[in-house]
Amino acid sequence: MSGLVCYDCGDSENFPRDTEKGRQVELRPYGPGGAQVCFQCMKKTPETEQSAQRNFGVQLDANEVVGGGATLLTSDGPVPFSEEALNNESR
Repeated sequence: MSGLVCYDCGDSENFPRDTEKGRQVELRPYGPGGAQVCFQCMKKTPETEQSAQRNFGVQLDANEVVGGGATLLTSDGPVPFSEEALNNESR
């Protein structure tokens, strides 16, 4: 487990389910400066949602420049995205 917490609310992803609040906690690096944020905080206001969308776009653009495209996390580790890689992983 990574021990990361949401930049905004402080919820942790140490456990698959936050039993106190009764919801799934999953963090994504779409907060300010790539900070980890949970889905609920990303969707809290139209402004936070727009910010998360912009940050996601920045990361996609950076990945395109650095990696030449998207990557797919497979059981063998990350590989450049392709239909072949996707089909091989689904078997």
